[in-house]
Amino acid sequence: RNYELSKIKAISGAAQLCPVWLTPDVVSALQSVSPHASLREQLMPRIFSVSQVPVVHDNSAAQFASSLETALGGPEAMANQVGVTAHASLLAAQMLHLRTANPDAWNKTSHVMLASGFLCSVLTGKLARFRESEASATGLYALSKEQWDDSVLQAVAGPTDTIARLKSMLGNVERNAATAIGTVHSYFTSKYGLESDVAVYPFTSEHLASYLSLAPSSADCVVEFGTTDILLTPAAKVVPSPYFITVPHPAQDTVAEKRKYISMIMTRNADVPRALVRDAYTKSWSAFDRLVAVVPPGGSIGLDDKLFSFWLLQEEQYPFAHIKGVYRFETGVKVAEFRDLRANP
Repeated sequence: RNYELSKIKAISGAAQLCPVWLTPDVVSALQSVSPHASLREQLMPRIFSVSQVPVVHDNSAAQFASSLETALGGPEAMANQVGVTAHASLLAAQMLHLRTANPDAWNKTSHVMLASGFLCSVLTGKLARFRESEASATGLYALSKEQWDDSVLQAVAGPTDTIARLKSMLGNVERNAATAIGTVHSYFTSKYGLESDVAVYPFTSEHLASYLSLAPSSADCVVEFGTTDILLTPAAKVVPSPYFITVPHPAQDTVAEKRKYISMIMTRNADVPRALVRDAYTKSWSAFDRLVAVVPPGGSIGLDDKLFSFWLLQEEQYPFAHIKGVYRFETGVKVAEFRDLRANP
């Protein structure tokens, strides 16, 4: 397509909260990429110590998340310490999983970052730092102290590694999210025609990017449906809680602005359970919509005469970590099926 890429002045973006495990070759490899070959040819598998990484629905690190939470004193203690409770896609759990289950890959790893930071690194040709908004969601960062938490790092390092090495793998955290990481690497100017002064700004998570794209006011909240369902709302301060997470605003200038935060309530029972619900009754969303519309929404304000259905089919975090299954409630009473079977979807 004939896009005028020379008009682009700045680049930012988003990615899932997936870990990327990198070897010591990554620094020289990113700096030396040539426009005469593809990035894949030049970077794969040279810079990756793990070639296939888990997505947010992967549960392989669930037991490591639980053991980490237990080591820190339980969900409330963990939330007070690092702002989050344990779940399988937490970077802290993923690191403990890799060290335990794949020590060879762990020993080959010199840097770990999230996919968002890795994309920035590819665009600029140098390793991008964690931004505080993403570091706060790793289970490794104490926002109140503005630093990686030594006790969590020790739990991840175990008896075979050191806190110092883990800090080196993670790197420093950049608090100011309004500063550019750098400009695009010459690879992109030579191969695609971008101007050499195109600024690259921090990438962030898909959830925070959705929030930013809507430019909500201080009185708004945002509900995002996707691989995880999340409610995001602005917050004036950090209140540690095992029920939600609060992170620094991902696009604020900490020098010129008063500190802003975003609080999030999330569930992993999102698009996969929704598709399973649909498939239990029909095979298309349009047909499912027609089934749902057979019984109109109802109920009275202030009265418990409504129908509620909860499909908890994915591994969930506190306080629902021990709950799994389909739960229906009619007039406040748990039932196997609704009296009007048409309401079951």
